[in-house]
Amino acid sequence: MSESNDLKEKIRVLEKELARLKGDCQQEVSEATVLLQDEVSRRTRNMKAAMEQAAQANKNKSAFLERVSYDLLTPMNTILGMTNLVLETELTVQQKRYLELVSVSADNLLGVINKILDFSKIELGKLEFKETSFNLMETLEYELYAQELKAKQKGINLLVSCEPGVPSVIECDEARFLQVVSNLVSNGISYTSEGEVLLDISFKGYSSDGQHLLQVSVADTGIGIQPAKQQVIEESFKLGAVPPSGES
Repeated sequence: MSESNDLKEKIRVLEKELARLKGDCQQEVSEATVLLQDEVSRRTRNMKAAMEQAAQANKNKSAFLERVSYDLLTPMNTILGMTNLVLETELTVQQKRYLELVSVSADNLLGVINKILDFSKIELGKLEFKETSFNLMETLEYELYAQELKAKQKGINLLVSCEPGVPSVIECDEARFLQVVSNLVSNGISYTSEGEVLLDISFKGYSSDGQHLLQVSVADTGIGIQPAKQQVIEESFKLGAVPPSGES
């Protein structure tokens, strides 16, 4: 009988000790949970603050780029305009060649400024599309004048093909259209050492609301893009990233 009582007493002691340990564990878990929650909240606040600071810094950078780009546009347009006016006067062959180089360089720099301006507008959410009517071939002839000079300097041909059915006057965002075409043509000339660069404009029918559908493509006899790099470029566009500069 005594042994039975001793056993019961030991069981009660063990149960009491287990209950105490269970309580201690629950207390420790509760305290650890509170500490973890506090740490998560602290890190979340810090991350949010860092993200807000980064967003503000990025916004300030974009605003600065936009302001500087506008400040550069006026003198660059003046340089380009005055250079082209001088090119229309009587000049020696050497003078004309020098001024043509100035015109091409100024036009290229103007293109860079416009790209920076567009980039800053995109980040600030200010990029807008404005549709205007303009004569397609006349506008392209003027826009690609500097590119044609660049092509001639490299000993290659810049050709423009406009298929039947393409209207003489089109309506779209002229600045964006010319920017895309100019970039494509410029890339073609940059990576072509011999042969030609062809800008082709073709008529592809009408949209559901009766608008002309045009296809603009640029082909060249340059080095092209290696198959292994094509996938990289496609993925970069999908991710919204800019491919690293260099030879394609």
